[in-house]
Amino acid sequence: MGKIRAKQKSLILKPKSAWVPSGQPVTVGGYRIPDGMIYVGQRLTAASGRGTEPSLIDPSLPVDAKSSQTVLLPGGLLAYQHVSPQRRAAYLQWLADGRSAPDADPVCLLLFFYGIERRLLVDSQVSRVSDAEWLKLIGEVERLIDLYRQSSWFLSYAGPFVTMTRLMLVDHRIEAFEARLDTAGSDTVWRVGPALFAAAGRPLSGPWAFALWREWRGARRGGAERRCPGEFRELFLLRYREAFPARGFRVKESRLPLIVQYRPASPGFDRIMLLEARGLTDVRIASTHLQQLQKIADRVSSELDAYSRRAGRSRDTSSLAALALLPPELLQRRESEAAGRLGRWLDATLGATGFAHVGWKEILEHWPADTPGRLTLRTFDSFASFLGGLGYGVEPEPRSGDPVPKEGVFLFRLPPGETMRSWAPEPGYEAAAVVLQLAVAVATADGPIETRQEEQILRHIEEAAHLRRAERERLQIRLLWLIAEPQKLLRLEKRSEALSEAQRHAVVRFLIAVAGADGHVSPGEIQQLKKIYRLLRLDPDTLYADVHSVAAGSPTIAKKAGETVLELDARKIEAKLAETEQVASLLEEVFTDEEEPASSPPTDSMGLDEPHAALLRELAVRPTWERAEVDRRAAALGLFPDGALETLNEAAFAHCGAPLLEGDETIDVDPDVLAELLA
Repeated sequence: MGKIRAKQKSLILKPKSAWVPSGQPVTVGGYRIPDGMIYVGQRLTAASGRGTEPSLIDPSLPVDAKSSQTVLLPGGLLAYQHVSPQRRAAYLQWLADGRSAPDADPVCLLLFFYGIERRLLVDSQVSRVSDAEWLKLIGEVERLIDLYRQSSWFLSYAGPFVTMTRLMLVDHRIEAFEARLDTAGSDTVWRVGPALFAAAGRPLSGPWAFALWREWRGARRGGAERRCPGEFRELFLLRYREAFPARGFRVKESRLPLIVQYRPASPGFDRIMLLEARGLTDVRIASTHLQQLQKIADRVSSELDAYSRRAGRSRDTSSLAALALLPPELLQRRESEAAGRLGRWLDATLGATGFAHVGWKEILEHWPADTPGRLTLRTFDSFASFLGGLGYGVEPEPRSGDPVPKEGVFLFRLPPGETMRSWAPEPGYEAAAVVLQLAVAVATADGPIETRQEEQILRHIEEAAHLRRAERERLQIRLLWLIAEPQKLLRLEKRSEALSEAQRHAVVRFLIAVAGADGHVSPGEIQQLKKIYRLLRLDPDTLYADVHSVAAGSPTIAKKAGETVLELDARKIEAKLAETEQVASLLEEVFTDEEEPASSPPTDSMGLDEPHAALLRELAVRPTWERAEVDRRAAALGLFPDGALETLNEAAFAHCGAPLLEGDETIDVDPDVLAELLA
C-alpha cells in the first residue's frame, strides 16, 4: 500500500467510534441502514486533529423530518453534527434506501463521501484495510459518479480521489483509469495516464489522447465540438487510429518519480495529500504530439462542420437529411427509424442481383427533398452521399459531376472493400468513363444499342487492367445507365482539350471499332462520329479514311432500309477491338492533374468569366434558339460552342440544381433557372 505524506506535520488519531463496513446493517434514529460504509458513534476526532469528524453519524443527535433549520460549520463548511434535524433525516433516509435516489439532497452525497475519504486516506495509514475493502469503496465512489453526474462539485473531488486511491493500492490497470477519464481531473490526464502507458510500454490510447487535447489550454476548438460532442469524440478516435497505425504515439519514462497530490473535499482535513506513486515516473507530453492531436481535431471539425451546423440550427441529428451529412464511418454506426426503413427498401429493391433501376419519383418517396416533388442536385448529392456511407452506390454519380437524372438512377451494392470509404473518381476511372460515354454515344446513334456492341464495350471494361475491380464493376453499372438514358457530349469537351493528338486518334479508332462491332457503320453512327471528331478537334473529313484503316481493308457500301451503310469485315473488327484494350490506359495520364487551366477572373457572382457572362446575356433575350445560331454567337465570343453550353449549365446546376439549356438542334432556355441566375 502506498504511503501518503503531507505538506506539513499533523496529528492523525485512531478512531474512537466504529466504522461500519460494507454489508453490515446498522440502525440510527429509526432508520435501518443495510450496507454500512459509514462512521457511527459519538466521538471521532477529525483527520486534522481538531474538532469532530464531519462524516460521523452521532445517534444522540435529534432527527426530525419536519424541522427545516440548517447550520453549517464556520466558513460554510458541512458536517453531520451541524446540519438541521431535517437534513439528518433526509441523509439517513437516503442511506436506508441504498444511496440511489436521483433527487437526493447534495448534502447527503457529500457527507457520505467524506467518510470514504477518511477511511482510505487516514484509517489505512494506521490500521489494516484489506484490498477487497479498498476496491469496494472505490467502486462505490465510481457508482456515485455515474449516478450523480449533475453534481459538478462532487465530481471535481471524486474523480481525482479515485485516481489517488488506485495508485495507493498500486493498481496500474490502464483500463480502470481510462473508464473514468471524463471525471478524472487534469492531473490524471496529463501526468498519471502517460506515466501508466510509459511503464506498460504501450502507445497512448485514443481515449487518452482525446482527453489530453480536451484538457490542453492551447487547443483550437470549433463549433463542431460544442454542437455535437459525441460525434466529435467518436470521429476523433477513428482519425487518431488512422494517424498512428501502431495504435497511438509512445511516451518515454523519465528518471523523476511521479508525485501525485490530492486536495480532500472534507473540512476535516487541513492539508493537501501527496503520494509518491510506486513504479511510475513523471512523464511529460511533447509539444509535437500536441500539435499532431490538434491537426486531427482540425480535420474532425472540418468533416463535421455541415452536420454540426444543422444540429445547432434545428436540433435535428437523426433525420435522413441530417445523417447524410455525417462522415461514412459514423453513418455506419448510427441507428434511426428512418434509416432502418430506407435500408429495408434498398434490400428489397436490389434483391439478389445487387442492382436495380429506380425512378426518381420512387426515390423521393423514401428521401426528403429540398424542393417538394423535385429531385434537385443538392437532394441528389445528399442521397448519393448517404447511400455511399451505407455501402451502396449510385449511377449517375453527382460527386463526379454527373447531372440530375431525368428518368431514374441505378442503385447497386458496393463491394465489401468499398463500404467504409467515401468514393471519389480517380484519374484512371475518369478516363475510362470518358471513353465509355463516347462509345455509348456512337453505339446508340441510330437507335438501341446492338447486343454485339454492348458485349464489346463490356469486354473493354473487364479488360481495363489499370482499374480496380470495384471501379470496373461501377463502370458496368454506368454503362446500363448510359444505355437507359443517353447523355449529350457537352460535358466532355473540356476534358478532351488536354488530349494529345496520338491519344485522340487512339480514342476514335476504338469508337470506330465499337460502331462496326455489329458488322456495319450506319449513317447515324457516322454523324455521331463526326461530332466526336469535332469535339476532339480532329478533321471530320478524315473519318472515312480512319474507318478504312480500322477495317484493315476497304469497307463495302450497301443499302439497308433505304440508307447507305458501310459493311465491315467482322473478323477484322474483332482483331482491332482486341488491340484497343489499352485505350483508357492511354488517357489516364491526362486526368492525373485535376487542376484546370487558369481562366479569366470571374466578373459575376456565378463565377463566369466575361465571354460566358456575355453569352448568357445574349441567350436571355428569348426562350428558344437554333443550335447553329448559338454556335455562331459562342464562336464570335471566342468560345467553343459545346464547352460554352456546358459551362453555363454547370453554373446553373451549382446555383439552382437544374440545367439552364436543353435540346440538340433547338436549344430551350429554362425561364425559372434563368431568372434565378440573373437575380
